[in-house]
Amino acid sequence: MIVDSQKEFEMNLGKAVDTLKSDYPNLLSKNPSWDIYHDELEVIDPTGVSLHGLDNYKLAFSFIHGVVNWFYCEEKSGVTSVRATYDWARKAIRCVC
Repeated sequence: MIVDSQKEFEMNLGKAVDTLKSDYPNLLSKNPSWDIYHDELEVIDPTGVSLHGLDNYKLAFSFIHGVVNWFYCEEKSGVTSVRATYDWARKAIRCVC
């Protein structure tokens, strides 16, 4: 039972890492793939501001995309690839541009 649970975790982790690597370069102009996120998602930034729920996360991206459209030129962006790894000590996926 534990082995199956670990295999499922590792498969989901691999999917999440692959999805984030694919989504990150265009995150400021395109929506990410929502299927890796849980409906009860909670996002907390370092200042303590938080979002609760996937729908609110989607609304935040709509707002960000609206603001970014005024200032951001995707063609001039230097982000072309992302390295995403799982930090086993912190139990978090870390993305570096």
